[in-house]
Amino acid sequence: MTTKSPFTAIIAAAILTACVQPSKPVIGISAGYQDLKNTVRDEYANAVTKAGGIPVIIPLAADDKMATEYMEALDGFILSGGEDIQPAYYGEEVLNASVECNAIRDSSDFRLLKAALAEKIPILAICRGEQLANIYFGGDLYQDLPSQTAGEIVHSQTAGRNVPQHSVSIRPGSRLHELLGVDSVAVNSFHHQAVKVLGDGLELSATAPDGVIEGFEGPGIMCLQFHPEAFVSAGDDSFLPIFENLVAKAKAEMKSRRARR
Repeated sequence: MTTKSPFTAIIAAAILTACVQPSKPVIGISAGYQDLKNTVRDEYANAVTKAGGIPVIIPLAADDKMATEYMEALDGFILSGGEDIQPAYYGEEVLNASVECNAIRDSSDFRLLKAALAEKIPILAICRGEQLANIYFGGDLYQDLPSQTAGEIVHSQTAGRNVPQHSVSIRPGSRLHELLGVDSVAVNSFHHQAVKVLGDGLELSATAPDGVIEGFEGPGIMCLQFHPEAFVSAGDDSFLPIFENLVAKAKAEMKSRRARR
């Protein structure tokens, strides 16, 4: 008899709740890890709930088996924001003291992304999540925009999370363009790292005026450098279609996936 991780029971409880309302898919949100605590901002869960899904916080995955168990219990997945990612993953040494990493979370998030892709559930990767996804597909990062680029835009704002910092141009024909229906939009900005070279099979969807990559897409995955959940959670529905799309795709897979569980 296979023994499942204790956290799988937590997710199973959410699935049971979802079965009472079978029209609602379960969307997992990767947690951060600090001081022996798994944490995540309420904004992610608020956005998923508003889009019609059931949010579940996904704790760290200690190994591939645990990551697979998590994803088998989910209908969709959000790879959330957080700290910098260890440069060793893309073949570089740490550039300077601005680079602050969380090795335990790095290992877990790579496992979770691998399992989500293998399970073929829809994925939304945000901020750190976008950067980690790019590394996973063979790309790399600017470790510190202020010291590595000459851009004039401040990408680490001090204003509130639902306050726009700069505009981004959206590529016509991208899924992001289809969802938002605009050629440009004002976004928030809370990062000092960014995608440098896109990974294999990924397509650019959005850029800042200084050329910084703000969004890209791949099979089954949408990646954004900015934080749409902060706007949605604060009552601005202009970015809600991003989460509605995730929930709709998860819902489309839900019946067949649950039949196999």
